Amino acid sequence: MVESSSSIRSRADAHPELETETLRLVNLIGYSAHGRTFARRFARATGTSLPGSELRALIALRPGSPTPIGELAAALNLDLGQLSRQIATLVESGLVLREPDPTDRRRMLVGLTEEGTRLLHRWRRGWVQDYLGPVGDLSSDQLGALAEWLAHVADRLSEALGVEDSGLGLPMGWQRAAKVPHPEPALKDYLRAVVRLAEVVGRSHGFDDMLSAVEAPVRQHSWVTLRLIGAHGPIAVSELAARMDIDVPRASKRLRELREYGLVDRRPSEQDRRVGVVEVTPRGVDLIEHVEEFQLKGFRQSLGPIIRADRTRWTPPMITLVSRLATQAQTGTS
Repeated sequence: MVESSSSIRSRADAHPELETETLRLVNLIGYSAHGRTFARRFARATGTSLPGSELRALIALRPGSPTPIGELAAALNLDLGQLSRQIATLVESGLVLREPDPTDRRRMLVGLTEEGTRLLHRWRRGWVQDYLGPVGDLSSDQLGALAEWLAHVADRLSEALGVEDSGLGLPMGWQRAAKVPHPEPALKDYLRAVVRLAEVVGRSHGFDDMLSAVEAPVRQHSWVTLRLIGAHGPIAVSELAARMDIDVPRASKRLRELREYGLVDRRPSEQDRRVGVVEVTPRGVDLIEHVEEFQLKGFRQSLGPIIRADRTRWTPPMITLVSRLATQAQTGTS
């Protein structure tokens, strides 16, 4: 996952903490699907290893509801050829079915097999546990406050982004998997809200709409690469590829685009001049700052006004939740 640079974070501190911490959570969720822990978390939860791109396609499918492949491509913001290759891998793995639409045989439908459905449920149960650890010592009042705020954020983002969650709610058997046989109502409310928020963020077009709005020269994959370099650079290409869970040739391709726009530069490492490292240029820093300022402004507008009493209740547990989730991400425990 990608964390904001210290310069950007210090400037963001001038804004109300509730909004900035909540946006930090949204970005943690958004960036996590492109980081090196995504496939590992899925493998740990399900016992099945798949590349991150195929995972995103698999998770976008709903049990029992075959989807036209064109609609799925639009939802994932992929071209049809790229998605078709991912679906072919999932079909070969026995996780997805692909067949003509009986009402229009020119159209292809894709859906989960029984094994794919079982895998998705195992993933969702494991995923819920990621959000349990950080709140284990919070009181019922704090959990209730988090549930209220996160439900509000999910509602507003769903409306602003034009997307819905999966509608699946909390997965069956999550209490047994999490070893919480009798969860209190406030904990269940919190989990429902955070899972819904995560699904709304995950089902949006990510950062592409925002990048288009500010007329940035790059799109989501290159943006994630730029932010990662900004957070961890100077960084070797091999380490960058590992953090993004992609191979070195694909990482190098993304770097070529960023270098063409003058957003990153490559130079020899100070520790070993035989090794090349990449870092963000001043132009790249300006773009990061501009995009994040735009994002925060739009986010605050989407959330609407917040009365002082609610802000007082919602802010402390939100800061606790986000700081602990960020620590999990940095240590690779989530």
